[in-house]
Amino acid sequence: MVELGINLGSLQYVPYEQITNVLEARLLELFKCNQHEWEFYTTQAELLARVKDGRDLLWVAPDTHFPDAFMLATKHIYPSGKTGLVISSAAGLEIVKYLPAMFAAAKKAAELLNCDRVEMAGRDAWARLLSHYGVKTLSRNYILDL
Repeated sequence: MVELGINLGSLQYVPYEQITNVLEARLLELFKCNQHEWEFYTTQAELLARVKDGRDLLWVAPDTHFPDAFMLATKHIYPSGKTGLVISSAAGLEIVKYLPAMFAAAKKAAELLNCDRVEMAGRDAWARLLSHYGVKTLSRNYILDL
């Protein structure tokens, strides 16, 4: 993943080399805010490892010392050749407050990485929140736990 110096308003981009022990501990706390969405697919340790090894980009708000919200995203190349900046996780204590900056950062990162779109999966509440930014629902995921 490339180095992106994208800071927008209260949102700060954090290169993986700059993750301190304090920030790592705080991120582990914030990961719990949306644990119900990703706990089936991955672990807290894996989410953090993806940032540390550069597979995912990390933004935090309002600062890198004690953030209230975070967003993880990565560039995905599809078999068709199209590309998308996929927001793999976004959560926090006041996520709605930071949503405009987070969406603007994702859009800017997608442009810098020559992506064709920004993508995100989420619950129905995300569709309502993101509709103000021209985001449309492409599909829904249905699951049957066994």
